Amino acid sequence: MRKADFDKAWETCRKFDRDTLDLKLIIINVFNTELILNITSRVLAIVGANGVGKTSFIEKVNRITSGRQCEKKADFELVRFEGQYRGNFLGLPAFFPMRNGESVPEILLIDASLDVHEIRKYILSITNLEEMLPQVGARVLKQKEVSQYRHVVHKYYESIEIYEFESATEVDEVFPFFIVKIDGFKYDSRTMGFGELSACYIIWTCLRAKKGTILLFDEPDSHLSPYCRTALLNFFAYAASENNLQIIFTSHSSETVATLNPQEMILIDKTSGPGLCISQDKRKTLRRLGFVSTPRLLLITEDVDGHELLLCILAKWASDFKDVVDVQMVLGGAAELVRLQRFFPKESRACRLQVVLDGDKRLEYAKNNAELLFLPDIYDPVESARITVTANPDYFTLQLGVPLHEVTRSLKATRHLDHHDFCSAFAQELNVQGIDTKRVRTNLFKAWLEVPAHAQDSQQLSKQILTLIGDE
Repeated sequence: MRKADFDKAWETCRKFDRDTLDLKLIIINVFNTELILNITSRVLAIVGANGVGKTSFIEKVNRITSGRQCEKKADFELVRFEGQYRGNFLGLPAFFPMRNGESVPEILLIDASLDVHEIRKYILSITNLEEMLPQVGARVLKQKEVSQYRHVVHKYYESIEIYEFESATEVDEVFPFFIVKIDGFKYDSRTMGFGELSACYIIWTCLRAKKGTILLFDEPDSHLSPYCRTALLNFFAYAASENNLQIIFTSHSSETVATLNPQEMILIDKTSGPGLCISQDKRKTLRRLGFVSTPRLLLITEDVDGHELLLCILAKWASDFKDVVDVQMVLGGAAELVRLQRFFPKESRACRLQVVLDGDKRLEYAKNNAELLFLPDIYDPVESARITVTANPDYFTLQLGVPLHEVTRSLKATRHLDHHDFCSAFAQELNVQGIDTKRVRTNLFKAWLEVPAHAQDSQQLSKQILTLIGDE
């Protein structure tokens, strides 16, 4: 099959321009809040890590599309599907009984791995299989169908014969037995690799489905190679466009995320509590699945004061990202730091560098370099914090654990000093065991962050920093 065939199939899937079946949205109740997930394609993936509830999700979809109300669990309740079926409004489950002549689409829930295991087990148990095959009769596929199997399985089949056996346990159910030919050599389902047989079974299921069917696959790509996973997605689009199918499947493969549009994926992520949303960004989705490592972000400050304040801000507003954000200081002044950022490789995958200057450098550098970040306020960090604690020393006193009058006395004794010498001189003046320059500086900035205006500005700076690593 040609790439143009798949491009056309994807275009058809995403247009929703046929009236046989159009599922438009899913209504979900999350913690008593109604959430509407818009469906923009006939192919929809439910993605997420192992154990987050992908299989439970499609089982709920199976219940609700079968007209049955889903049971409510702690995380979310799948309330309703809405769309068009055969030109009429479709709401599942229906709020009102179906009128005469109305119907719902056929629903098929397929666990290919389990089905293939049971099929192979049953086939191997048949002792007179060779005698049964002529009685069942073969369907020899045309070259157009063979090409679809070739594309997904990535093998050059010369011919494919399919024997459809009736299930011994389920009424009106059949399962396939494949005989394929490659380079003049024939082999069948008994000797096929498990991944090859799984792929053939999935293709057979899609091509055999009635028009308008909703197919629910549980991890159909779990036994396939990366190439075959991408090929299977293209086949899903082709089958959905040709037979007006709606294909919903679970996956946690990078090929799924890379191939589909972000809006064609529902991301289930419970790393920070139950979460369910339409994916908005492929890179974020890949990172949630563990496929993309986040590049380290190296923040550079002018001196020890800026370094300590930035650490306090990140500890308060971005502590979850301490493993990927590092803060260092480079001596040499603001001009040296700006030059360093200018020449650092922008496309480095291992590390990204960002300079954070003191607030008093904003007027000097902001106009000519929009990429720079600045600490809050218009003063040097220590000077700004000293102004704050001098006006209101209560929280600073509480942090240090010394009497208020001692803090007030020490502030007065050091008020004439430059901000470079303030912290060390204050610690010396206070003369309390265990309180050194570093502790004074840290508690000074913690007290500064208690002021609402400073806290708001600091939170905004942390958001700018998180944007650099793609998590805002």
